[in-house]
Order: sequence, then C-alpha cells, then structure tokens
Amino acid sequence: MNSKWWHLVMKNRVVTNKGGFDTPLRKAIRLMPQLAKDMMDKFIMVKKVHPDEKNIVVTYDFQYLEDSFANWFSNDVDTKLLGSASANTLWFTIIRPFFKFKIREQETLKKIDKSQEIYDKTSGKLLPSACPYVHNRKLLKMNHVLNVLSESKNESLMHHEVVQGLISKRWRSLSVYIYLADFLFYLFFLIMFSTFMLRSYPPYLFTYNGTSFRPLDEVCPISNSTLMTNRQSNTASKYLIVVFGIIRLVLQLCLIITRGLAIINWQTLTRVFLYVSTMLVVLDFEDCSKQTGIRQDWQWQLGALGLFLAWLNLMLFIRKIPHYGIYIILFLKVLVTFCRSSMLYAMFLVAFTYTFHLLLSNQENFQTLMFAGLKSSAMTLGEVDFVPLFFSSSQAYETRVPYFGVTFFIYGLFMLVTSVLVMNLMIGLAVDDIKCAMAESAVIRNIMLIEMILTLEAKLPIRLVKRFVRKELSWRPHEKRCSLIFRWWNSSYHEDRHIAESDETQNSQDFIEYTKGRLEEMNTNIESLHDQFEVLHKVLAKLVQVKEDYPPTASN
Repeated sequence: MNSKWWHLVMKNRVVTNKGGFDTPLRKAIRLMPQLAKDMMDKFIMVKKVHPDEKNIVVTYDFQYLEDSFANWFSNDVDTKLLGSASANTLWFTIIRPFFKFKIREQETLKKIDKSQEIYDKTSGKLLPSACPYVHNRKLLKMNHVLNVLSESKNESLMHHEVVQGLISKRWRSLSVYIYLADFLFYLFFLIMFSTFMLRSYPPYLFTYNGTSFRPLDEVCPISNSTLMTNRQSNTASKYLIVVFGIIRLVLQLCLIITRGLAIINWQTLTRVFLYVSTMLVVLDFEDCSKQTGIRQDWQWQLGALGLFLAWLNLMLFIRKIPHYGIYIILFLKVLVTFCRSSMLYAMFLVAFTYTFHLLLSNQENFQTLMFAGLKSSAMTLGEVDFVPLFFSSSQAYETRVPYFGVTFFIYGLFMLVTSVLVMNLMIGLAVDDIKCAMAESAVIRNIMLIEMILTLEAKLPIRLVKRFVRKELSWRPHEKRCSLIFRWWNSSYHEDRHIAESDETQNSQDFIEYTKGRLEEMNTNIESLHDQFEVLHKVLAKLVQVKEDYPPTASN
C-alpha cells in the first residue's frame, strides 16, 4: 500500500465459484480488517483552499467501494458471468424472447476497453457507456463492498469516514426519497383500510336470530337507512383500496419477472396475501353487500386477519428507521430465541394439558384437549384460578374436583415448573439477547441502512441507479448544509460514531493505564533486584576480605 502502484493492486479481481469476484479490499475486510482500514485511509484526500487550516476540502474516493460499473475485468469473465446471470431470470429466458429483443449488454461489455474511463472528468458521473459487470441484480447486491462490510460486522470499518460518506451519499441521493414515498403510500393505504373496516358493521349483528347465525342474504336489512349512509361513505375508500392493491400487485409481478424467483421470500408472500385479501374484502360479491355495505362472513374474517397483517407489515417499514428500528430488532431477536427454546415449554405444556384434561374433564375449561391447552397456557401467564378451581362455592357437577389429592399435587407442580422455572428461563434468555443487541446497536443500525439502500436500488432500473453513482465526494468540514430532516435521520449514526470513538478512546486509556501499572510493577521489581544485587555485592566483598585476611595455608 505504500507503493506508488497501489492503485493497480486495488484493481485486481479474482472470479469466485459463486459467479462473483473478489478484490483485495473485499479480502482485507473479511480477513485483515486493519489492512482494510489502511486501504480506506488511502481513499481520503485533504486539500487546503486557504492558508487557514480550518478552511479545507476533504475528498472521498469511492471507485474502489463502488465498483459495480468498473472495467477492470477481462472480457471472457464478463461474458461468462453475464450468461450465467441472465439465465436465472424469467425476463431473459421466457418473457424477453417473445418481444424479439436482442441482448445487447453482452456486445457492449465485449467492446469495453480497460483503459477507457467510465467517469466524466468534470462532474464525476458515470458515462452512458458504463455497464455493470453482471446483470443479475441479486449478485450485484450480494457482491457489493457495502454488503461484504455488513456481513463482516466490523464496527471500526463501518464507522470509517469513507464508508460513512458513501452510505450517506447513497442514502440522500436516491434511497431516502423512494423509502419515504413508499412509506407514505403504504401509510395512506393502511389508514384507508382501517377506516373501511371500522366504519363497516359486523355481519353477525344482523344474522343472529337468538339461537343461531343465519346467512346474510336471508336477513339482509335493506331498509336500514343507517347502513345505506354508511355504504355511501365507504365507497370512495373501497375504490382507493382496490387501486392501491392492483398497483402493488403489478409492481410485485414486475419485480418477479425482471429479477427472477429469487426475490420471493416470506415478506413478499405476506404482502401479496395482504393486497389480495384487502381487495377481496372490499369488493361486493352479493346483492346485499352492494345495497348495504355489509360484508359476508368470510369477508369479515379475512378482513380482520388482513388488518392484523397490515399493521404488522408497518413494523417492517419502521424497522428501517434508525431511531426506532433497533427496538424492532430487539423484539425479533427475543422472538427467535423464544422459538428456539419453545420445545422445552411445549413438552411441559402438553404434559400438563393431558393431565388436567384427564383429571378435570367434567369442568368446562378442560372438557376438550384444545380447551385444556388454552387454559393451561393462560394459567402459565398468571391466570391461575386457584380458589374457583378447588374451593368453588357451587356444589354442581361441573365445578367438582373428583381426585383432589392428585389434582392438587399436579397443580402445585405446574405452578413450580411453568410459572417459576420455565418463565424465569425465558426471561433470562431474553435479557441476554437484549444486552448483546444493545451492545451491537451501532453495528445493527449500519447493517440495516446498508441492507435498505442495496435492496431499494436492486429494485430500480439500472439506468436510474447509474445517474446517482459518483467517483468521489468532496465536502468542507466547517460548513453545514444539511437540512433538518437529514440531520434528524442521520443523528443516530453520528451518535453511534461518537460512541464508537469514545469507546476506542476509553479502550486506549485503559490500555495506557494498564501499561503504566505494568511499568510501575516492573520498576518495583527492578529496584528489588537492585537491592538484592547490592546485598549480594556486600556479601561477596566480605568473602573476599575474609579470604585476604585468612589466606589458605599449606596444611589446608
């Protein structure tokens, strides 16, 4: 790195088995973090624009961190990577041939000259001829330097000036506007759907005849003027919900076509189910629903489930906000820990459920295994019902305890095992997870922001992403031109950086104090050795004096 040819060393690439590539910076991030930090220090250039030391310009070189469009690689590797990546998407294999489009990206990449500059010399923007080294957006995301950095979870590298500058620049230039637009759009949909469900009347209010529930079309209250007014007020929100659902489903379909089936995960499936269920809830399938606005029984149940998922999906949006996302991360970590240790809880619960059902099946709460399981779960959370269970004032058969001794023993054992041991175990595991997560909060926030930036940009057209890629970023430390919203948004990251710096300073001070203590201990030992040497010297001097005073004789 101290050589004048270090730029050429940084441009070395090695193709991996997964179809991506490795660079010296990526290898250093994974294997030698201190070397990676030294490399990143080389990307910082400080220039004085005035004799005053405070008036300086700091320039960050991003070409080694943002190398998705770099032309450092061989043409054979390009064709191989592009061919393997293109074959993985529905767009290149099924949809695109029907439109008779030619894959010109390969031809463009083959003509790229390694000596050709891909950045404009004046503005630092990408030239129109610049192309990514592979058109598989998932591979671009997974192989990005920021993603490699987030996988390493190295706090010192994440808080490096160049890395923070690139993250801030990528976030402010494009990702923040896409995120806010998507968040506000979804929030509007959530408000409309919640309003629609709350303003609608449950169908069971009109279908119950005193003994059972009848179909809605048999007892449709068409003459109710209140229902007619409510139906008219919900008409606008109904059409808005349908339009929103269609737009979101079309966007999801376009992403699947262009990016392939690899983008399908549990979050995608949940959102698709949410949009489909909301449209099914607001649409009218019966004449009674058209005239009164009352939903069918299956629609009302589906709407309740959809509203529950809609508010949970809002949590996924809030998770990306630095100030509040850390608490959602904590909740998810505790949930994962509970799921891992739930097998122990489940075995105890099943054992006590069967036992209570066999001993107390005459009581309504334990008549079936399902009721017994639910009652046992409620008793675990604190609803013990000790007095009503064993000392009921009623002498009816449904309140009696047939086998008092055995039941009382099992009940006491249940209280000891589930309410004391198991619950304390769960709480202890949750506390440990929260401590670890709070200690790594700065790293988690940076990982969340990197993941959000790369995910949002992976869904956008490559031409739009190219417009916001820059070779370098220059700024004046003594000037503050950031708006209030960006200051608020980025305050947690600056706070994390200050925390990391203070921790590093504290660690340095602790090391200095430890070194001072060791030096003082060594000084004490040296003084002790010096005293011992002086005593030894005196003893030797006396021995020599005795030898001189009493020289050995011939007889001796």
